[in-house]
Amino acid sequence: MAAETIAASTRAILAGHAALRARLATSLRAGRAAHACLFSGPSGIGKTAVALEYARLLLCDAAGSQPCESCMQCEATRTLQHPDLHLVFPYPPGAIKVKKSGNEPEEIDESGIVDKVSELIASIAADPFTATQIDEGESKSKARARLFSHSVRLPQIRSLLRKVSRRAYQASRKVYVIFHAESMNTQAQNALLKALEEPPPDGYFLLVAENDQDLLPTIRSRCQLIRLGKLNSEVIASALESDGVPSEQASIASKLADGSFLRARELSTQELSALQTDVIDYLVESARCDALELPKTVQKVQERLYSTDRSYFDFLNLFFRDAALYSALAKDASDKLVFRDLEDRIARVGKAYPEADFDAVMNAVDKSAEYISLGYTPDLVLYALSVRIHQALGRRAGKAPKHRMDN
Repeated sequence: MAAETIAASTRAILAGHAALRARLATSLRAGRAAHACLFSGPSGIGKTAVALEYARLLLCDAAGSQPCESCMQCEATRTLQHPDLHLVFPYPPGAIKVKKSGNEPEEIDESGIVDKVSELIASIAADPFTATQIDEGESKSKARARLFSHSVRLPQIRSLLRKVSRRAYQASRKVYVIFHAESMNTQAQNALLKALEEPPPDGYFLLVAENDQDLLPTIRSRCQLIRLGKLNSEVIASALESDGVPSEQASIASKLADGSFLRARELSTQELSALQTDVIDYLVESARCDALELPKTVQKVQERLYSTDRSYFDFLNLFFRDAALYSALAKDASDKLVFRDLEDRIARVGKAYPEADFDAVMNAVDKSAEYISLGYTPDLVLYALSVRIHQALGRRAGKAPKHRMDN
């Protein structure tokens, strides 16, 4: 990826990890670079982007703070096809075969999956936020289950270790990147351990994992642990806007994404205005707590929960966060609101419910999201949340017998 061809969104996300990238580059220039690094953190925050940029920097002929993009090595790593850059992915069961002849070392046969691996590498080179394991065209639920069936197996690590003993072909270093390193079974990790304990002078191992605690303590202790935190919502919004997402949509998606650019990008393709309408309807009925109307709204919310997961609850909390902010600051809160287009309605909530305990509301929303994630019955959770919202809002100003938040 030449500097001018790197996706603008990727540049924005990398900028969000600028301090970490600078530390890695400084250590490399000072000759103190660790021969094994473990990049870990939640999904969608840029682990792969940072790890691959560092891999390219390790192979770059220049001694800069980032890949120079003009040397022979950078031209080759641009498409992740450099002969000294070795990538290891988790494979599905049965994807590889092991061949052994006499006393010769075993070899792995990847012929049945080579085309998919090539497509995967090309996809990651173009967009490091794409999937880093074989996509078999399944639904999201099946893809989630696949995370537990795909793994990096012992024959793959043995094959990798044979490459470790060879000289670099083109660059002055060799780099080995293991994606979803936590998917290695115990045998594979133990096989890798010796190389991490006694790395070759020109060899560098970069492990990428969502949870470093899923790796053996002996593996973790041999690596420089690099934990990446969740992204700032402003960084995510900037990245989305650079991809052409409208500013308002980018702002909302970034705040619903819980620090994940990947999640924000998915949300930015959804009809957030429809989600916003459903949230307002639910809040209206919760405020009224009308036994006849509430079931209809709950049914609509249940249908949305299956497609947006926690986003519905995050949306609720952001609305109440805005309401609390407006109640405290009034017009001074205008430029701090997430839902600026709902400012009038947000202002009316504060006026209508002067005794509202917004902290209690947001705690109830968080708890309800947790219940849903644990498999509690959605309609019961939503009914209970409605009652808690009704109670936390308190009495409506003027004690009107009928009240609507949208009047």
